[in-house]
Amino acid sequence: GSSHYEDWVKLREVLMEVLGRYPRLHLVLMGIKFDHIIKDLPVNQVEFHPWEDKLSYPLRVSLINPDFCIIPLADNEFNRCKSPIKFVEQGALGVPCIMSEVEPYKVVYNGANAIMIRNNDPQAWVDAIKNSCQSCHFRSWLGLKAGLASLSFGGMMVWKTRLCSL
Repeated sequence: GSSHYEDWVKLREVLMEVLGRYPRLHLVLMGIKFDHIIKDLPVNQVEFHPWEDKLSYPLRVSLINPDFCIIPLADNEFNRCKSPIKFVEQGALGVPCIMSEVEPYKVVYNGANAIMIRNNDPQAWVDAIKNSCQSCHFRSWLGLKAGLASLSFGGMMVWKTRLCSL
């Protein structure tokens, strides 16, 4: 919802830089559309999907088949109380994640199953996205590690339960 604005607004310049550098890169946003954040991004590189029902969401994500997922999270009291569900869901699909080094993601990070961005440093976001764009082998390896980590948090059960409910 709108509480994610603070999470995403810090990535506006980052997204402009990486989308400018990689014309084949597509940003797929799901949920709420923050026009201020995407207004200057190349229209042909941004795809938006509104909120999905919790039962159809796993199917939608698997059909989109993302190469990697970015999970920005501002370091504030509200966000520190969230669950790591985004990492667990993406990991269950083998999707590598680039995420803010903030609770709740610290609890799922083992040093090798994601890219953690300390202090939401913009240059670190740019570098992580560039590295993820440049190496499919790195993405595959990271996705495998994310999948294994997701298993320990019940990731496959989350998706299986949701998919089987369709």
